[in-house]
Amino acid sequence: MKKTIPIIIIIIFLISLLPITFAEQDNNAKRQVKAGVPIILSVSNANTESQDTSSANGNSVGSSGGGSGSGGGNGANIREKTATEKQTNEQNQGVSSQIRNTIRAKVNVSNFMQNLSNEQKQIFTNMIRAEQKKILEMDKDNAIQTLQGYQLKVVDKGTMLRKRVVTEEKKQEAALNYGQAVSTYAQLNSVYKDKRQEFNQIKEQLRNCTNMDNEICSKLRDNALESAKEYLINGANMIIEHLNKIKSRIQGTEEIDDANAQGMTESINAAIGEIETAIKEAEAAQTKAEVKEAARKIYNIWNRFKNRERLYAAKLIDAQVWNILRSSELLEQRLDNILYSMEEQGINVSDIDAKVDDFSDYILEAKEKYNEAQELLEQAGNAIDDANAQEIIEQARELLKEAHDSLKNAHRTLIDIVKDIKEAGGEISPETEAEELYEIVEAEVME
Repeated sequence: MKKTIPIIIIIIFLISLLPITFAEQDNNAKRQVKAGVPIILSVSNANTESQDTSSANGNSVGSSGGGSGSGGGNGANIREKTATEKQTNEQNQGVSSQIRNTIRAKVNVSNFMQNLSNEQKQIFTNMIRAEQKKILEMDKDNAIQTLQGYQLKVVDKGTMLRKRVVTEEKKQEAALNYGQAVSTYAQLNSVYKDKRQEFNQIKEQLRNCTNMDNEICSKLRDNALESAKEYLINGANMIIEHLNKIKSRIQGTEEIDDANAQGMTESINAAIGEIETAIKEAEAAQTKAEVKEAARKIYNIWNRFKNRERLYAAKLIDAQVWNILRSSELLEQRLDNILYSMEEQGINVSDIDAKVDDFSDYILEAKEKYNEAQELLEQAGNAIDDANAQEIIEQARELLKEAHDSLKNAHRTLIDIVKDIKEAGGEISPETEAEELYEIVEAEVME
């Protein structure tokens, strides 16, 4: 049997990418998906040609396609026949001839599929198990109505797991800027407490100078002014470096589209520019009133921008959850096809199949939390200056954390699945190429 350990490594690596704060992204653990073709998990760069073919009109149902849909559990995965000579018969039947026996016993999938249009069959095919399971639990009318709410979108293979392309040069530049911002922030933070303590000590000493104007008090007032300026400027620079961290992460992230990345970057740059102007005013301040005015400006800038900072940080977490979810959906698809291959060899996969059901349920659970978080982030973005924006963003972050927890459960289940496949003698075959890739999106509403 070929090595299956790399499957575990891939998912461990993917799950490790999801922090609740900032972390470096991995762009090497991404996998591509082929729609309409059974996809076998690839663990090598083998050039072996596969004979797998896709249904030309999308009439057969299987586990192919990644996208925003999820799939049907309890064995509710419908697999396509891979042999070319069997395609015609399957198309005539309007349903794949490879339906798990466990599903035959629970629901008449063939009859269900015959009620669907070709497009609906293809949408159902491109869902993963947990979503298919939900569809099959509905009555016919609700199931068809649900499928009518989706459409297939052709996706460029190079962007299946990313929303834009960031060149390696840009990634390296962003990583360098991020590291520099982290280092500078740490340096500023290391002296922040000392600056604050020094300023507070001088203020305390000045209490004894009320209504007094001698040399000692005059010296203390001068020291207090300089100390206040240093304390204020240090804090303002910390804000700038914090924003630089977020900006550099945005610039190096492929899971955020160009429009959003550009909008957030420009917004951050504008805030940094305002703070830098206020810093110059603080540096030039000669009186207590001028220092207070510079401090007021910096406070107002930050107070006005802090909800955006929270939103942008949450969107970075959101972007990584999106990538892991998508990768997990594609991985489930590959697992399904490994089981299909094992069944063709006469290997009993019922126990493994049940664990893949659990894996799919965790993925759907994470996806539902993710979608809720998406709605909240959009709501917060549309009302970023409202008093409750911070609360909405925190709710979204909590949902993303819950999605992360579900992904960790999926990861633990995956480890057992890989172990069982290896012990059962399953073969890992190279993945095949496909001309078109799809994702499932909400259908456009006609005005």
